Amino acid sequence: MATNLQGSSHYASVVGFRPRPPKGFHMSTKIYDAFRVKTNGKIANLNHLMDISADVKKEVVEMAVDYISKRIATRVQYYYDLYEYYGEDILKSETIGEELKATLNRIKNNESDAALYVREYAPLVKEIQGEPYEYTYAKILFIPCGRLTLAMYFGQPEYIDIIINNENFEDYHYQNQTDKPDDVSTRAWNKRKRDWDKAIGPDYIPINHGFEYTLVDYTDTHFEVIALKRGRKALDWAKEQIDSRAALIRETIDCPLMKDAKSVCDYMEISKTEEYQVWKKETEEEIKKKLNISGKYNS
Repeated sequence: MATNLQGSSHYASVVGFRPRPPKGFHMSTKIYDAFRVKTNGKIANLNHLMDISADVKKEVVEMAVDYISKRIATRVQYYYDLYEYYGEDILKSETIGEELKATLNRIKNNESDAALYVREYAPLVKEIQGEPYEYTYAKILFIPCGRLTLAMYFGQPEYIDIIINNENFEDYHYQNQTDKPDDVSTRAWNKRKRDWDKAIGPDYIPINHGFEYTLVDYTDTHFEVIALKRGRKALDWAKEQIDSRAALIRETIDCPLMKDAKSVCDYMEISKTEEYQVWKKETEEEIKKKLNISGKYNS
């Protein structure tokens, strides 16, 4: 039986169902994304914890806004590229859905990319919120432990480096199923175990032992993402991603080499061949010739 905090909800027990273990049985512990708050030997007060959390939150929100705005802009650019590459013929295709057809008709009628950006915001955020590690979820849980204040992070993995690089936090993870890190002494490693047992035991449900601070949620990103200045910046960035734009359009084209493929394995094997790589490169170069590379769409 293993205790694994990575990717688990902090409302759930980190050990799950804990029957009395049989004699000789040893439970392994894995506490990832865990930190100790630096306080220069003092006991951390609430004001200090709120201040350092606000510093982290500022960076996390900016990262989330940047990601969401670029993801929306990439989708908008893809719609323009589809229409530009295939022309009005794509509107006659029976292979595209009604929503996409409606969007392409708006482009045909000269709706601006800025207007499409705002229009795409709501459905994309809904899509993001349904993903396993969505970008509008990140929390840090503070847990008092004697004179120490421990912290655990839960949320989007990309944000963890912000905490790691913050001078107010230091790594304090613990796991006993592998060797300790080389830069941590045996005495210090054993102390970590005792501290975590004290901090979140005996039930090992972290939320029962501390308080959480929300680093980002939907309300933090809403107005920033749809702001005209942010949207324009993201749309300009998306236009510059020439290689990825061509690759997305290439994925809509049937490769003649795949015509005899009968399974996913067949597709995978063909995609590894030199012949396929040549077709892929040549096709994307031809696509680039038809795309609006440097000009601006209606704004």
